[in-house]
Amino acid sequence: MVADKELRADINLLGEFLGEVIREQAGEELFELEEHIRRTAKQWRQKESGALDELMQTINDLDSEESLTIIKAFSLFFDLANLAEDIHRVRILRERERETYPKPRSESIGAAIKHLHNQGYDSTALADLFSNVAIKPVFTAHPTEAKRSTVRSKLHRIREYLTSTHNMNLLPREKEEYHRRIRAEITGLWQTDLLHQRRPNVLDEVKWGLGFMDSLWKVIPNICRDLDRELDYTYPETQLSMAEILEFGSWIGADRDGNPYVTADVTKQTLQLHRERALDLHLKTCEELYGHLSMSSKQALVDEQLSQAISASAEKWDEVANILEDIPDSEAYRRWIAVIYWRLGQTQSAESLLSLPDGSYRNRQSLREDIQLLADSLEQHRGRRLVEGRLQDWLNQTRIFGLHLMRLDIREDATRFGKIAEEILEKYAGVEDFMELTEEKKRRVLAENSPESIEIEPEALSDDAADIVMLFHILGDVEIKLGPEWIGDYIMSMTHRLSDILVVLWLGKLTGLCRCGKGESENCTFTVVPLFETVEDLENAPRILDEMFNNPMYAAHRSNTNTAQTAMIGYSDSTKDGGYLSANWNLYHSQQEMTRAAEENGVRLTFFHGRGGT
Repeated sequence: MVADKELRADINLLGEFLGEVIREQAGEELFELEEHIRRTAKQWRQKESGALDELMQTINDLDSEESLTIIKAFSLFFDLANLAEDIHRVRILRERERETYPKPRSESIGAAIKHLHNQGYDSTALADLFSNVAIKPVFTAHPTEAKRSTVRSKLHRIREYLTSTHNMNLLPREKEEYHRRIRAEITGLWQTDLLHQRRPNVLDEVKWGLGFMDSLWKVIPNICRDLDRELDYTYPETQLSMAEILEFGSWIGADRDGNPYVTADVTKQTLQLHRERALDLHLKTCEELYGHLSMSSKQALVDEQLSQAISASAEKWDEVANILEDIPDSEAYRRWIAVIYWRLGQTQSAESLLSLPDGSYRNRQSLREDIQLLADSLEQHRGRRLVEGRLQDWLNQTRIFGLHLMRLDIREDATRFGKIAEEILEKYAGVEDFMELTEEKKRRVLAENSPESIEIEPEALSDDAADIVMLFHILGDVEIKLGPEWIGDYIMSMTHRLSDILVVLWLGKLTGLCRCGKGESENCTFTVVPLFETVEDLENAPRILDEMFNNPMYAAHRSNTNTAQTAMIGYSDSTKDGGYLSANWNLYHSQQEMTRAAEENGVRLTFFHGRGGT
């Protein structure tokens, strides 16, 4: 097993480089002051007499400039130490895999597949299991990560350089070169503002979230290959794929709960940014594959379907015909990559989210079909190994990320939706004080006032109500024109009663976003998710779910969407409300009871755990 001495060596090296930078940038006196505080804090942890008093006195004597320098020094040291620990964690995992090979490492995908096999799962049972599994990590804009993307990028480069120094084949001058680069990055960190100098707006947060996509784009194909490899070994007859059960979601740019700056227009711009980033990644992949897929029809045959698709594209689009003139006829794969590249470029040139120029890709399925043409032709003509490489990765990336990267969930406080419904009901149905009605009367009012019979005029509504109506219209257009994969769930925070759910369903029907029952049931993906947060709400959740499943209005909606019901459970509010032990017991008990309520109504229940992590 890898000894911790390697971790200590990395931390000491980074600490030494940081010390050099502090001396250069802040002076010897401040460096000695930082070292004194560090040593005194260590003595206090070791329970040396008088150390705490000395430490507190030293800190109290600091002026504001000294305080900022000391804070920066320790902040950077902790960032560098965490970085070293990340590297060490990978080092340990790799060592464990060496020790267990050819058996899979514990807690790996291979170990999970082997465990299922040992438990008696045959191919049929495994396929059934996969059909009921969905993995959806969700990004939120909660302020748990205040670090600038600029700072993260510098730390990422330091991690890469430090990892490279562990290569046993490095020459001394090469190792010294990596050390020089690390020193330069630490100097850059010292001279960079570690926090934003202005409060980020919503679109800044969206861009922050998209900053993780480069890493995910690279890592996810590796995870897919890990699963494929283990399935080929243990269940060679299966055709299961990680790409079929994995997707990503986001609240950033659509979490309206408590944030008045998340408007309909901001959400529309968020979706546009998602597509722009996805297209950047696809275009870069196209450029890479153009270099790889240099095969000639003089050396290996090309599928007729691919040849016809190339010809049809040249006939349909003059610009494509001009592009193909510069690529030899014998290089069909490069010619088709050029067609895909042009179409992606057309999509990228769209002036707005929904106004796409001719030749654009509207959804991931159309792009995936074009990539599949390449794969099918290669497979049929001795090119299976070419497909197993980068091309299969691209197919998986397209299935998981599409042109949207992440499904965008909409979250709103249930009370706010209730007030908007109250305004519309009063203005167009003569119902006064909807929010003051009893629960029973609220349900009756919503059932009796069919939203399809109300013609609203957005300009006659309050700004808040008009914005919601505009949002729902935008989301409906996106689902129809770009595909259902773009929009996720409609999450109602602080769901206290059934009417909180019925209100958003009623508004969805009012705006045409919920198209169930209009002959378009196969396209209706409007899913309402109650969020149970407080201890009291968790206790009431099973009853609310039972009422949902038996309410005529909601039951009709569920029968049209034909989807599992999702319930979200909150961790932070329940902990604040009842304490850690009480909250965890209520979460456990509530999930049991909600599952029982769903099973009794023949409903498959999915839990969305609002359990944040960095």
